[in-house]
Amino acid sequence: IPFYKYNANMDVISTSKDFSKYKVLLVPAMQIIDKELGKRFKEFVETGGTIIFSFRTGIKDRNNNINFREVFPCEVREIAGITIKEAEALQEGQETPIIGVGRFQNKVGECSVWRDLITTVDGNILYRYNDKFYKQNPCITKNNFGKGRVYYIGGGVDLDVLKDIAKEVLDINDIKYIESKDGLEVHTRTLDNKDWLFINNHTEDKIKFRSFTVQPFESKILRA
Repeated sequence: IPFYKYNANMDVISTSKDFSKYKVLLVPAMQIIDKELGKRFKEFVETGGTIIFSFRTGIKDRNNNINFREVFPCEVREIAGITIKEAEALQEGQETPIIGVGRFQNKVGECSVWRDLITTVDGNILYRYNDKFYKQNPCITKNNFGKGRVYYIGGGVDLDVLKDIAKEVLDINDIKYIESKDGLEVHTRTLDNKDWLFINNHTEDKIKFRSFTVQPFESKILRA
């Protein structure tokens, strides 16, 4: 999920750390989820948190063994509101189209690398596959659980679609952000009740931001 596009503040932490104070957890390709971690995820969502899972979530136990005879995603099926009994690896060049549902109606994108064939139980469909074999299967879902919500992204979805999902998550959770062009990092820092913008151009191109231009690889610190 490209939250960097919106310059939202993020931390990278171990699952052994306390994550209860965060608003959003981004959990990419977490194949191993044991019962204890599943319980902590459930408590996090019940009390108002948002979790974003990706494809291949919860397919293995703590010993790195596939959960045979289990329906995926193990330990988080209830909060995700979905079941997954089949999946498909997509070869290089084998992109499959996806199409939006509801508020994303008629928006289109592509899925590559992998796709989980999702069945919704309680979850709402945001995007579904749009090929002739699996039109009935969702690709991206959202489930309201307790006071929170869980997103499940069932494949290697393209960035344009993920940007829309990222913006929805930020807006729902009232997280402040500054939108900028790709490659331009902008963060706000506060000192003595004054806000400052820390701006870094990570590209070899000039990038216009607001009323000025940031030179290639230039860094600026300005009053917000």
